Amino acid sequence: MPRSLVVAGLLLSTGAATLAAQTPVTTVRGIVRDSAGTPIASAEVIVGRRSALTSALGAFVVDSIIPGRYTLTVRKIGLTPVREGIQVPGAGLT
Repeated sequence: MPRSLVVAGLLLSTGAATLAAQTPVTTVRGIVRDSAGTPIASAEVIVGRRSALTSALGAFVVDSIIPGRYTLTVRKIGLTPVREGIQVPGAGLT
């Protein structure tokens, strides 16, 4: 039976970038683990058009995300992919 991916500890932080008229952007951070809790290295994490690979400890950072609703996708060959809807807050939100 294939292992499943789990996104744990998803954090959102806000900042400003020099996009059109200083559009606020957010950083999405988290840790990817399998269903047994083991960190997954080299998994691809996709938020909108941005992506990142997880570290040896399963950590990832996807930056420069414009606030809004996205599908966060985590995938790695040999494991069942995970797709989860997330709301990325605007600047000033917790």
